[in-house]
Amino acid sequence: MSAPPRKSRPWHLWLIVVVATFFMSVGLYDFVMVATRNQAYLTDRYTSAGVEYFADYPWYLLVLFGINVIGVMLALIVSLWNRRAAMWLALVSGAADVVLLLVTIFFRDRFAAIGIGLTLQDIAICVGIFVLAEYFRRLAKRDR
Repeated sequence: MSAPPRKSRPWHLWLIVVVATFFMSVGLYDFVMVATRNQAYLTDRYTSAGVEYFADYPWYLLVLFGINVIGVMLALIVSLWNRRAAMWLALVSGAADVVLLLVTIFFRDRFAAIGIGLTLQDIAICVGIFVLAEYFRRLAKRDR
């Protein structure tokens, strides 16, 4: 009995994984700097209101932020072997990001603290994570 044929990895998967890993690694770095409350990084990147905003960033928001950035990075890595698992990881990451955005916008005055520009950027990244999940879903469906 021979082994089942190995599913190939399309060229566009490699391209998406490399490009998305580059962009998402910026978010991972940002998470580490916020989690460690790196004053030099925060002062360089944000206004004084932003630095103050992250100075007392609650642990539960850090957990959501961590699930978001680590989840999407894992999704990118796992996508090279299992697109269905990658889809679920991206969906969990996106869901954590939605909750994080909603809590920080409606209960932590995110717009005043870090600005509308960075908030819109984070919303665009969140949408991108869901697009990535859909991409993995389509690849998984094709692989069946």
